[in-house]
Amino acid sequence: MAHAAKNATWAAQLMELHTKLLAQYNQVFYKGGGKYDTDTQTALALGLALGAAKACSATNQTQAALLSAVSTRGTHSYTGIIGSSELYPMLDAAGAHDTALAVLSQTAYPSFGFAFANSLEKATTNLWELPDAPAEGTGMNSRNHHMASSYSA
Repeated sequence: MAHAAKNATWAAQLMELHTKLLAQYNQVFYKGGGKYDTDTQTALALGLALGAAKACSATNQTQAALLSAVSTRGTHSYTGIIGSSELYPMLDAAGAHDTALAVLSQTAYPSFGFAFANSLEKATTNLWELPDAPAEGTGMNSRNHHMASSYSA
């Protein structure tokens, strides 16, 4: 935005802040060897999506760690809304299209496909708030969580 507004001073300040925040993010969450925080799919996808892995020259290692985290879970997604929003774009960026398709093709719990293929309560046009919605009762358990459908992008 600062570049589009032709405000070089603002752009420089924002780039400096961006660099500082990435360094702080890595100081807190980067564990070395491409690993972030608890080494979950979400932590790894966010490290990539935010550019933090690139900032510490660990993009390839973090991509490999993400692929391993997905493979370890039998190509099931173990993310929430935030992790799901970045998992598929980061698999795409890693060139792991077959892996992304394998995750999206799952119909066993936990998976998006489970919502549509289970025998308890089939989803229709929207995604569930909770991956095991039929077992969780009615409290805070929406069947209209389209914000979790970032994979469609």
